Amino acid sequence: MQNDGKAKVSGEIDSNPNIFIATRIHLGKQSNPPSQTKLESMVSSFLNSASTIKATKAAIAVDSEEKIKGYDLVSSIQQAIKDVQEQSGTGQECEIVEVNPWGNFVNALNALTSWACRSQIEYGNSVIMFISAETSLTKDSVDSMIKHMDDKTLVVGAALPGHDYQGDGSGKGVEVALNGRTCAWNTLAAWNLEKLALTGFPLLADGLHRLGDGAPVAGGIEEVSTVLIQQKINPTESKAKLVKIDGVEWEQKFEDEERRKWHEVKMNSKYTRAEVHRSLLGGIEGTAIHI
Repeated sequence: MQNDGKAKVSGEIDSNPNIFIATRIHLGKQSNPPSQTKLESMVSSFLNSASTIKATKAAIAVDSEEKIKGYDLVSSIQQAIKDVQEQSGTGQECEIVEVNPWGNFVNALNALTSWACRSQIEYGNSVIMFISAETSLTKDSVDSMIKHMDDKTLVVGAALPGHDYQGDGSGKGVEVALNGRTCAWNTLAAWNLEKLALTGFPLLADGLHRLGDGAPVAGGIEEVSTVLIQQKINPTESKAKLVKIDGVEWEQKFEDEERRKWHEVKMNSKYTRAEVHRSLLGGIEGTAIHI
């Protein structure tokens, strides 16, 4: 869109946007391959979510590097998709986005963001909904989120266990300071695609930096640095919302013990990691609206 000779991102969203739903499947710190039954369960949940919300398109980002000798995760996911499609009979299509190098957190998210941008039939009026492979939802829960997405909103996320949710139940929204526990998480979050594509998720969140003592900066909690940067660039049109909704289930039990420990550390450090990232960005502040 042109405005006085200068390019401007409108981020226009109506009440019925195109929804690109995306998830990530990787081995993390697992020492053993996941069972095919477990993969089918995750794929089934994801495809069911995509079908339930009538997603425009669906994609799974998969780490294509061999992390466990002799185990091909991409082929296993492809087989899981095929088996689930045959068993369910829904015909829900799903693309695989192979990512290598996987990095720690943001490479897959940015690959999915690029996929969604390229997959648009018509430019604009689109959101990308990131959902954890362990999360399931209903059409009503998504509708409750999407109704809060508008031209001035960057992201709308679901309030989940572990969030410091401060909404008062009035539906008007309470503005709070943005941090790792008040910001939407990509466990279930819808981003205005046109706005997100301005920056993507910063490499800051991939744990590439080191502190003054040489200690590595922990990655993750990429949502916070993304919102901070976008609100710095355009504070009036980059609202970050966290919404209390029903119908969302987040499975946090894992077959592999190392995977469970990794998840526990990640959850417990969301606040502290985000504060280090904020410091690296010069201490900039942001806000979230809890509804």
